Amino acid sequence: MEKIDILRNAIVDRAEFYKGEKEISGNKGFVNSHFEKKMKERGWNQGQAWCSYAAEQFWYEGYSIANPKVALNVSKLFSANAVRTYNNLVANGFEGSNIPEPGDLVIWQSYRQGKARKSGEWFLGHIGTVIDVDDKGFTSIEGNSNQAGGREGIEVAEKKRKYTWKSNNGLRLIGFIKPKYLKG
Repeated sequence: MEKIDILRNAIVDRAEFYKGEKEISGNKGFVNSHFEKKMKERGWNQGQAWCSYAAEQFWYEGYSIANPKVALNVSKLFSANAVRTYNNLVANGFEGSNIPEPGDLVIWQSYRQGKARKSGEWFLGHIGTVIDVDDKGFTSIEGNSNQAGGREGIEVAEKKRKYTWKSNNGLRLIGFIKPKYLKG
């Protein structure tokens, strides 16, 4: 098995491991104190949205299994903001793509009436980890999600998604970020 396949499988495994973890309403913490500790290690603070922190945790643990010497360096490229995370990773040599594969990050930007939504200096968005792909779309595991698939939610949830490249209201796909095997 290729090193990149080991990395992708490790990322998917870690995302699936955390599926079902729940927050305490209002981003006040997490039901599972072990999961809360992990989110705080990634930088989460009470009251913050946490989809980016969950995706970072999946990648951090996947890299820790497949390529431990670089896990912390990769983790430093993540931000609390999904759009900024996308930009950081691309700026540091990770491939952005329109074609998903298991283990990829999937990043959306929030739009209202055709305009990208902002909160202060941050573009609003959402992030998840691709675990499967088929001819109709992809399946991802997303922190801070819900049954409707929104960017605000209560749990780490598995979601079946379609490609939404042109959505004028709601989440619009920015793209997918490919993990890469880095020498450590």
